[in-house]
Amino acid sequence: MWKIFVELTYKIARRLPWARKVIAFLKSSYRAALNLVARNPILLIPIFMLVAVFVYRNPELLPSPLKPDHSCQNIAVGDTEAFAGENGDTLEFGKSRDCKQDAVIAVEFVNLGRAVDLDLNSTKLLVSSNMLIDGDVSSPSARSRWHEFSVFAEANQFLWEDLGSRKQIFKKDGCGFEEKIGNFHDTEYRSGVSIYSGPRADGNMVPEQWNYCNHGTPTSPGFENCRWMKIEIFVPLPELSQACTSRSLAERWKNSGVIERLFLGEVEHSYLRLLAKNRWANSEDDREHVDPGAFSRLVVGTPKLCWRNVNLDGSPRGGRSEWTVFGHITKAYCDF
Repeated sequence: MWKIFVELTYKIARRLPWARKVIAFLKSSYRAALNLVARNPILLIPIFMLVAVFVYRNPELLPSPLKPDHSCQNIAVGDTEAFAGENGDTLEFGKSRDCKQDAVIAVEFVNLGRAVDLDLNSTKLLVSSNMLIDGDVSSPSARSRWHEFSVFAEANQFLWEDLGSRKQIFKKDGCGFEEKIGNFHDTEYRSGVSIYSGPRADGNMVPEQWNYCNHGTPTSPGFENCRWMKIEIFVPLPELSQACTSRSLAERWKNSGVIERLFLGEVEHSYLRLLAKNRWANSEDDREHVDPGAFSRLVVGTPKLCWRNVNLDGSPRGGRSEWTVFGHITKAYCDF
């Protein structure tokens, strides 16, 4: 197509007097350059270097057999986990799929809380690391849903229903209470998606009852006296996607269709992952208590996952929308 366009343009240009002069000048300059290089072959070295630098900085211009492969693949989600590698914290990829440029396909986040699932009487505050994975790139049966998995352990394996894009007002650098925000100078609108959990045991029940109900469903025999709710989480996808729009030279040369973006330092990220791994230690002594102040310093500046409890029909509980911080996003995975 380009060849036909160039030939047609050349034929038209030959009929214009001023264009004929330009063509003649370009031809004479080209012949003069060839003669100069023929008499001074050493000039090929800087020319070759300029071409090499240009190609190095623009690998996408190489022919298909030579340019980096940025094809995208499905995230291989198993029945109980989605991770592999020596430490059990590496995403596994499977079949090829169409890429969604800059789209966020997975989000890693951390939170701090009591491990009542391990010990109801424990007072330690432990770091948990979890992953939200877009169902569109993980499983055909999970379209318009998100998978949640625990990192380092086969614990959480939930499906969240994607309710679509929306805008929500939050307190700056936090979540806050939507109806209690009075000073609009301290608020901001965020774009993102809302995702809903399935029925969960009401967190306002006493720990023993909550722990019992958490292993059932509203329709399971023996759980008639449990109280149920759903959880809504707001994920700021545009903010995360924006971090993926720029690509380093190393990423452009890498044979990968996935871009990884950290929202905190590598040292802080590695330390949080170590704490999250120790959360699942068999011994209570090996589970490291983390002070809330120290945790806040580790995750300062990271994007927030905001959540609120809602009724089973999705309506706000108690007639108000009460948002709080669910987790801190430490890493995002995007399509190239």
